[in-house]
Amino acid sequence: MTSHFLPGQTGLVILVPEVEPLVGHWRRHFEPAAALGVGAHVTVLFPFAPLNAVDRRAIADLERVFADVAPFELSLTGFARFPDGALYLEPEPSERVRGLTERVARRWPEFPPYGGAFAEIIPHRTVSGGVEAEIEKAIEAAVTPTLPIVSQVDAVHLMTF
Repeated sequence: MTSHFLPGQTGLVILVPEVEPLVGHWRRHFEPAAALGVGAHVTVLFPFAPLNAVDRRAIADLERVFADVAPFELSLTGFARFPDGALYLEPEPSERVRGLTERVARRWPEFPPYGGAFAEIIPHRTVSGGVEAEIEKAIEAAVTPTLPIVSQVDAVHLMTF
């Protein structure tokens, strides 16, 4: 599996540590971000600005973008698949996550969600990407009884790679 992360890249994420004990084993094997030490998260915007462009002004702008966002509860409610076969957990309320993405994209249109590769913003917590059907069935069987997984969102984190 190849990594889509380049040194000096940044991204904005909501950390969801409650999901790590449940899917961490599979993430470490099947998700490039986990191999880089990125904890379980729901992406707000990736890729974001190059690391060398994230200065005090950019941090202050990020703080302003999110200043009036009230904390909210995020629930990972079930599994879905992207057209490429990647398995993910669906966060609810998805419109809250999508709204965070749209806020950043309005402020920094030069960094469109997913690098502009996809027209639709689909909030998600990737679990595995295109692995064998038996493995994905095992993942779903192990995690489904623990759903929903609930997390309190009170911050958006800037991650560097």
